[in-house]
Amino acid sequence: MMGSMKTNITRGFFTKRKSPPQSPNIYLIGIMGSGKSTVGRLLAERLNFFFIDMDRELEMHTGLPLIGIHSSLGTRKIQQLHMNFLKNGHPPSNCIVACSGGLAARSEHIARIRNKGMVFFLTASPNTLLARIRNHPKRPILAQPDALERVRKLSNHSHSLGIRATKIIDTENLSSREVAESILTIYRQTEK
Repeated sequence: MMGSMKTNITRGFFTKRKSPPQSPNIYLIGIMGSGKSTVGRLLAERLNFFFIDMDRELEMHTGLPLIGIHSSLGTRKIQQLHMNFLKNGHPPSNCIVACSGGLAARSEHIARIRNKGMVFFLTASPNTLLARIRNHPKRPILAQPDALERVRKLSNHSHSLGIRATKIIDTENLSSREVAESILTIYRQTEK
């Protein structure tokens, strides 16, 4: 049991305390506008977990803004970056990950994260998703002339893969807090 104990030095005395319990990660998937980042921050705060926004991590890693990553690197390189992140880019427990929108486009990515924790697919109608991101000019899809049609296609494709998630959460008529509470309820029931 010594491996699960940490030693702290306090005023010259050795004290022993247990390591914090290791809880499975929570992965939020869905296309842009589904609420992954906002809900992820709320969950991390409530559970006292780390929060990682995969898009921000990719921006820091490449030195490019999200829209630049897509236009400069291409799909194959982005998928490679996603895989590297899933293998080595985050803690194995006690973490909330707001996954890149494109991550859910590959079934092998969903299988990998299901092995590491609980996966929640956040969804809403294409019109709602587009309305949520309208005021965010850094979103790559907004640079497309047929943005609504592309959101529809992405939504349909993501939904076909999202059924592999632990749970699908329709965010259409829910606030971010309500989505977070729904996820917390499911997560805590599963943890028991």
